[in-house]
Amino acid sequence: MRFCVVVLLLVLSNQAFASPKCEKALSLKVGDTVPCAEGVLFPPGWALEATRLKTIRLPELENELALLKKTTAATMDSLALELELERRHSRNQSDLLDRALGIAKPDPWWKHPGLWVAVGVVVGASTTVAVTYAVNSR
Repeated sequence: MRFCVVVLLLVLSNQAFASPKCEKALSLKVGDTVPCAEGVLFPPGWALEATRLKTIRLPELENELALLKKTTAATMDSLALELELERRHSRNQSDLLDRALGIAKPDPWWKHPGLWVAVGVVVGASTTVAVTYAVNSR
């Protein structure tokens, strides 16, 4: 029990004598004592630059990031729509080509010009032989 009382007194005394926390900026001169036990001290120029960065530049960059996100999303949406249009156009062209190939069927074998050239040569040769044979046999 005594041990708990001693520990309790030590904890309370440390909190009572602890230095205050620095929650706002303090201006110090050379030789001044630091009123807080925690924190980071900066030269005035650095403090002004840090303040400018936090209050001005950071919101600017956040706004620029939000704008870039929106424009990127809009660009991606437009590219997706363009891709869909190109796919639809490709499908339509493929369908038209399939229909055109279905309409333009090749000619049947009896209409092929090579066949009629061969028939003409055979008929012509036969006729010539027949005429020659008929003339010579008289």
